[in-house]
Amino acid sequence: MSLDISIICPNCGGEVVDLNITHNLTGMAEALKCYNWIWHAGDYVKTAEQLIEPVEYALSELYYKREKYKQYESPNGWGTMSGFIDFLEELLYGCKICRNGTVMVYR
Repeated sequence: MSLDISIICPNCGGEVVDLNITHNLTGMAEALKCYNWIWHAGDYVKTAEQLIEPVEYALSELYYKREKYKQYESPNGWGTMSGFIDFLEELLYGCKICRNGTVMVYR
């Protein structure tokens, strides 16, 4: 099972980013304080700009405190820290490209 998240441009109606991440990373996301911001974005976020701060925080934590979050990797290999970093970097890129974009989440 996985989470799909997209940022839709209000000007053209197209997707700025369309990402997918495994639910096996929910524990890591909770520890990084970004679970609700990402997995339940519809309840917390009106525009992509509102995701920038929590995603930057999560990335900073993962870059500088890797050992602290290593324990949240999935033992079956489906949900790694490096995969989550890649996902967050792409999400952050999309948020910065279209700050007023609509965030769509499908669980």
